[in-house]
Amino acid sequence: MRILFLTPNYFPTIGGAEAYAEDLTRALADRGHDVTVVTHSNDPLQPRLEASGFHRVIRVESGARPHVAHWEDRIFGPLADIYHVLANDKFDIIHANSHDTALLGACVSREMGVPLLVTSHEIDREFGAFGRGRGQVIFGLAQVDTFIAPSNYYASLYRRMGAPSVRAILHGVDRRRFTPEGSRHFRAKLGILPDSLLFLCPARFKERKGQLALVTAFTEYSKQFSNSYLVLCGSTSSGSLTYRRQVEDTISRSGMSGRIFICDNVERSQMSDVYRSCDAVVQPSRVEGLGLAVLEAMASGRPVAVAAAPGLDEVVPEAMYGERFDVRSVSSIKAALVALSDTDRRQELADRALGRVAAVFDFERMVAETENLYEEAIERD
Repeated sequence: MRILFLTPNYFPTIGGAEAYAEDLTRALADRGHDVTVVTHSNDPLQPRLEASGFHRVIRVESGARPHVAHWEDRIFGPLADIYHVLANDKFDIIHANSHDTALLGACVSREMGVPLLVTSHEIDREFGAFGRGRGQVIFGLAQVDTFIAPSNYYASLYRRMGAPSVRAILHGVDRRRFTPEGSRHFRAKLGILPDSLLFLCPARFKERKGQLALVTAFTEYSKQFSNSYLVLCGSTSSGSLTYRRQVEDTISRSGMSGRIFICDNVERSQMSDVYRSCDAVVQPSRVEGLGLAVLEAMASGRPVAVAAAPGLDEVVPEAMYGERFDVRSVSSIKAALVALSDTDRRQELADRALGRVAAVFDFERMVAETENLYEEAIERD
């Protein structure tokens, strides 16, 4: 198959949608499909074209176009960029990875005469400006053959927004990349001794991710467990610099600067080492589409504690797979941290987590199901 994959962000940007795009497209190329990824980047250090085997990444740079109305340029300008780099290419199917690329993909799909599939990773967009209208327009696009939901949470959201055809294909984790065996350099770089307890929270800095609540809870926890540390590992890409500064101010005012670290320069290729370097992973989000970072941690053999929240409850549905807490309650988060202070409990959860990832969130299964859906859509077209 000749596959066109449209995504607003791509590697080296870190995030669930970006990981989905990179992992899926590279796996499809490894299976012999001709895959072209078109994404946006104004970073002069990023190559405009990267090609390896059957996998090609084209980064288009968008700037203001003279003599074009501002709104028109903002909404439809990328079509000119896509046309410029793909005018002579032929594809069998298009897969869009967001609301904006779904709209662009519908235009490209109609003109090329090929089926369009859409995956949306957006959360809480229906609560933004004209959010419900936006969702109903995107999920009501007649040009879309099928909406691919990477979790049951997303499948429910798509249907609630009016999507007529939804297929849930759970996001999988590549257990060749994320594994319990391997290096643990990150811990040494931080200067954390082996007998200390190191917690990790891997998340972009934005309010729904809950870092402020975790910092408050860890501050209370550390009064009882003095030989413990917390790392907040994430950037403000698609996040909030204001919120990050709030977190930094809270850490400073609490006198925890030597116990809580912020790391924002970690590449995704280093994350398996980061997970293995820590003793437990905590995700205090109030909502997640699924919680890919938690799955990656579990595949890396780390015990986890998560908020009892939509999306995360698919990953850790009960206490046998990880500690669960109420993110609105500092005492509840602290109790989860206390539970993970027990060595036997951590090992018990880590063992069960590995089994759950293998049984439910297998990467090869995700790729095969997506490949099969592509073939079905081409046959229907």
